Amino acid sequence: MAGEIQVNSVTALTESGSNIVLNNVDTATNRTNLGLGSIATQAADSVSISGGNITGGTIGSGVVFPAGHPIQFKTDEFAPSSSLTVTTTASLALGANLQVEITPKSTSNKLLVHFWASGLHNASNQRGMHLGFKYDATFSSGNGTTLGTKLFPAYNIGWMYYGSNLNGYVLDLDCTISANSPVANTSIIIRPFLQTLNGDMTLFVNVNSDRDMAHMTVTEIQG
Repeated sequence: MAGEIQVNSVTALTESGSNIVLNNVDTATNRTNLGLGSIATQAADSVSISGGNITGGTIGSGVVFPAGHPIQFKTDEFAPSSSLTVTTTASLALGANLQVEITPKSTSNKLLVHFWASGLHNASNQRGMHLGFKYDATFSSGNGTTLGTKLFPAYNIGWMYYGSNLNGYVLDLDCTISANSPVANTSIIIRPFLQTLNGDMTLFVNVNSDRDMAHMTVTEIQG
């Protein structure tokens, strides 16, 4: 049999089917008095935020953003003290001086990598520079795995250049486990991978205390 508790003839608690129901909660004043916070003063099916701004709280890691939304951004930069010679032997010429460490959140997301370096120079005949990206957990041995669908997606030609820039990007089409993609929820390091054609080329040719540098960024995009 259903029972209830009253205070000054006002029903406070009602028992029904083994459930205890707290009465008269669904008003702005009562929800505030219960310490539920200012957002609890609004009906559960019609919450609005004044001015369209959320002024407090933290978005948890379990929140799924809409497709195409950037969900994390990592960057690194390198301010060299001397020029760098890149040769016809493909290598991680910048080594640990320029790298981005990132942990992809999902196997359905995408990685967008940008690279830029100043002072590309060729002092002799026409030469070219291939630019790509490699990833690995530590790069403790070898050059890692190609990121993206091609080893060298970017290509620059130099002919008596002073102050030209080397830049390129790669969009890794997914973060699934494959020969050309990183593993979701596993930390990876991404580095530029360089190779010249027809002879050596120089980066940071004008380097001094206030000139020439390189940077790269990695953005994970919700799939």
